[in-house]
Amino acid sequence: MLDLVKGSLIFFASPRSSPKWLTRLILAVEVFRVFVSLHSPVTLELSVGCPMLSSECKVLRVLIVDDHELTRFSLKLAMQRQAGIELVGLASNGREAVEMADRHCPDVIVLDLQMPIMDGLSASTQIKSVHPQIKILAYSSLEDPQTEVMLQTAKVDAFCNKETAVQDLIAIVNQLGQEAEHKKSHS
Repeated sequence: MLDLVKGSLIFFASPRSSPKWLTRLILAVEVFRVFVSLHSPVTLELSVGCPMLSSECKVLRVLIVDDHELTRFSLKLAMQRQAGIELVGLASNGREAVEMADRHCPDVIVLDLQMPIMDGLSASTQIKSVHPQIKILAYSSLEDPQTEVMLQTAKVDAFCNKETAVQDLIAIVNQLGQEAEHKKSHS
């Protein structure tokens, strides 16, 4: 629900709102800023329900890779609001993802499948060949039998549809991070 109060845009949403919906909201806020010509910036407060991690937990390092700027921005906002998650970078294609994985060695990569320059499946294969410990979450709106077959042969650890609620996406990222930490401690 949107509400305009004394020059502020207030947004109320369920923690189950999908990233695609959040992207549309962010675009609406930008349009709102232009048409209303506010002298002070519109504040967008985003809160996603997720259990807090204990202070004993290791910080989970996450890299977001998507060719759509608004998707990267909405995922960035959601991740930055989470205790225990450090966003190490944003990439817009597979080649940048490979370079950033080498440079930052994240625990988890949220990786779009369809991108220019290098697609997500090619990037995941290259990343896993050098950094097998990095967990890769394929993040796509593709849902067809051909994609499922590609994912089974690709070097990805999980799949999440872009229509999935932000809360569920973050839960998958946290689960992959826990799996990576468990594997490190038992090797």
